[in-house]
Amino acid sequence: MGSGSLLNIGVSGLLANQAALRTVGHNISNADSPGYSRQSVEQASTTPQFTGAGFEGTGVKVQGIRRIVDDFAVGQLRLDSSVYQELQTFTDNIDQIDSLLADTSTGLAPGIQQFFSSLHAAADDPTSIPVRQLVISESESLVQRFGTVQSRLEQHNDSLNQQLDTLAADVTNIARGIAALNKNIVSASARGRDSNPNDLLDRRDELLRELSELVSVNVVKKDSNAVDIFIGNGQGLVVGEEASQLVAASGETDPFRKDLAFQNGNVQQTVTSLITGGKLGGILDFRDQILDQTINSVGRLALTVADQVNKQHALGLDLDGLFGGLVFADINTPVNQRSRVYPDKDNRSGNETQLSVSITETNQLTESDYVLSFPGPGGQRYVLTRREDAEV
Repeated sequence: MGSGSLLNIGVSGLLANQAALRTVGHNISNADSPGYSRQSVEQASTTPQFTGAGFEGTGVKVQGIRRIVDDFAVGQLRLDSSVYQELQTFTDNIDQIDSLLADTSTGLAPGIQQFFSSLHAAADDPTSIPVRQLVISESESLVQRFGTVQSRLEQHNDSLNQQLDTLAADVTNIARGIAALNKNIVSASARGRDSNPNDLLDRRDELLRELSELVSVNVVKKDSNAVDIFIGNGQGLVVGEEASQLVAASGETDPFRKDLAFQNGNVQQTVTSLITGGKLGGILDFRDQILDQTINSVGRLALTVADQVNKQHALGLDLDGLFGGLVFADINTPVNQRSRVYPDKDNRSGNETQLSVSITETNQLTESDYVLSFPGPGGQRYVLTRREDAEV
């Protein structure tokens, strides 16, 4: 019985439509599967058979199973997910800082107003013991408010460090999953010749979407359906079947904040300044643009109030006719001076020179951090750079 027999033609139609029904069932079963793309069976006529009357059809065959997906839409979804998560994370953290500073019980403005109101009352009636006690009470309350705000800001910084630890581990795990899928996809593509492993491609696209929620990614397609993934300024997170490890490491210039780095054995390459997008980008943007400036602003305000009140109080006389002492603790104690300088973790061992900073004019303070470096002998023995605008 030839290939063009009526029976064979009927069987080819049954087999082709059976494949189509299986694919429809597969689509229905995965309707709620994250990242699943609908599949469609592509049919084509088989090679016709020549007879004396001309070419007669021999039936139908399954040409392939196509994955219905728009690569542009998938790429745009990754981009939009990255931007959304970055802005959402940034906003969520700002709301917490705003709530802290605006709260009447913890905010600084009410405490400062009450403190200066007590000073005005004392100036109007300087011999009143109850009024003088009120000044002391409001001074202690103001110190407690500054301490509460500082403590909450430090807790927020610790929370960011923990989030960086968790998110860096998530990035590494997803990258390893993508690398493993790359291997399986390349192997399956080789076996399938012109056919693609659709379900494996869906799983990888879903992992890429999840990764884009954590950090902005650049996906480069390669032969055999493999992809390479780069983050930051072109740092390879996944190259073929190999995945790099992203970790949250101790800060280079500040031991109280974490940096992001690629870990290769015992070697770490810091990439914090290169990371953008996603939750990681949102955290880093918030820390650099909001949290650091808020901590510095609160510290600047506390130093200025303490220093100026102390100086003014020292010009007055107490009830015994003696010049006044300090209302608040001295801002330039040896401990305070040393606490203003953090050594870089990459400083050479044996060069642990203890530096300190004494503040003489609080009105000259800025909200920026500064970096002091020693390039060595030559025209410049040291360089002091303002981090905010990189001005030397």
